[in-house]
Amino acid sequence: MKSDGNFPQKLSTSLPQFSSAMSQSGWHGLLAEGGGAHIVQLYESPHELEDAIHVWLGASLRRGGAALLLGPRHVGDALRAPLEAAAPGAERDARLLILDGDALLAEFVRDGVADTERFERLVAPHLARVRAAAGGGEMRAWGALVDTLVKRGDREAARALEEAWNRIIAAHGIKLLCSYELRGGDEARARLVHDVADTHTHLHAPPRRDARS
Repeated sequence: MKSDGNFPQKLSTSLPQFSSAMSQSGWHGLLAEGGGAHIVQLYESPHELEDAIHVWLGASLRRGGAALLLGPRHVGDALRAPLEAAAPGAERDARLLILDGDALLAEFVRDGVADTERFERLVAPHLARVRAAAGGGEMRAWGALVDTLVKRGDREAARALEEAWNRIIAAHGIKLLCSYELRGGDEARARLVHDVADTHTHLHAPPRRDARS
C-alpha cells in the first residue's frame, strides 16, 4: 500500500481527546511527573524514543521507585547505562528490571493470537519483584510489545495486549508508557495504531511537518 509521510499528524488530529500537540518541554514535564496512567508516544527517530524512556523511567528511579523496561534487546542495552546513571545501583537492587520483549512475546503470541491471560501471569512476578525492591514506591513501565505486533500486522493481538495492560495498570497501580514507531509507516499501519490509541490516557505525536519548517 502507498506510503503516506503525513499520517502521524493525520492520526493525532483524528484523536482530539488526547493531548498530542504539546511542546517538547510540556512532553518532558508530563513524562517526569507521571501525568498519565497509560501514555502512548508516536516517534520517528531512535533519539525521540530513547529520550522519552530515559525521562519516564529515570524520574521514577530517582524518586526511589521502580522501573520495568519491556522491549527489543537493543533498546534495553542502549538505556541500561543512562538509567543506572540516574539511580546508581538500581538494577543491582532490582528496582530496575530490563526484559527482552521479543522473547516475552514468543511466550504468549502464537499465529497472531495473544494469550493475554498467560501474558498477565508472566508479567505478574516481575511486577511483584520490582515493587518489593522499591518498598511500595511508584512503579513505571515502558513497553514496545504492541508496536512489534503492529509491525507484524497482528491487529487483534495488538488490541488485546493493550487491553491486558489496562487490567494490569488497574490491578497493580503501575503507570505505562507505550511507544509506536512511525518512520516508514503506511496507511494500513496508521489504521492499526488508531485502533489501539483509544486504550490510552494520553497521546503524544511528533510536531506537524509544516510546523517544523
